[in-house]
Amino acid sequence: NGVYSICDFYLLAEKKFCNYSSIFIMLFEYIEGESPGNLNLDSNLKERIKQEVLRLHKNNMVMGDIQASNFILAADKIRIIDCSGKRASLKRKAEDRINLQRRFGIQNCKKDYGYFVVIAKERVRKVIRKIKNFLAFF
Repeated sequence: NGVYSICDFYLLAEKKFCNYSSIFIMLFEYIEGESPGNLNLDSNLKERIKQEVLRLHKNNMVMGDIQASNFILAADKIRIIDCSGKRASLKRKAEDRINLQRRFGIQNCKKDYGYFVVIAKERVRKVIRKIKNFLAFF
């Protein structure tokens, strides 16, 4: 029931200067495969991507940056190559689902509290942007 689609993470090294991390070195598993961005995304491939993201959510993980370059189709499996490592919350899970819809056309079926928080925040920002643009003329 775990998540096996995430690439293995081998090493994280950082160099600090004045207690500030200035350089990071991260070593990940190399995965031979094709990015879905280079492929024709049929409904089967979209469904497989959706199921992998939902499996992450079920195991209290989030991607945080859903885009085609963060998935690899390897040996007929979808592999995830970049997870944010952030704590999963209803809001972050909703952001993942909304970005699946925006970037891949994968319909968001779950409209929970997190979904409405994200949508409300976007609408408020849009109104504020319009007000700022209006006031910029004066």
